[in-house]
Amino acid sequence: MLLTEIMTGNAEPVSRALTEFMVTTSLLMAILIFSLFYFVPSILAMIRHHHQRSAIFVLNIFLGWTIIGWVGALVWSFTEPTQIQ
Repeated sequence: MLLTEIMTGNAEPVSRALTEFMVTTSLLMAILIFSLFYFVPSILAMIRHHHQRSAIFVLNIFLGWTIIGWVGALVWSFTEPTQIQ
């Protein structure tokens, strides 16, 4: 069907559909990449089995949109629990 539409010169609807598909796919990929980047502190806390991973996740959700909140969650996700001597 695509080949016959291209050969007859009626490829504009197909071209528009492909363009819309590419835009939608690009938008979904951008949202996925942004979400992964946004939750890096929470993901690191879960991977490292941080004892405060729930609190880091909450901080990341509510204050991650601020640069300070995101950096704070990132730094917190790298901290180790202090050992009582």
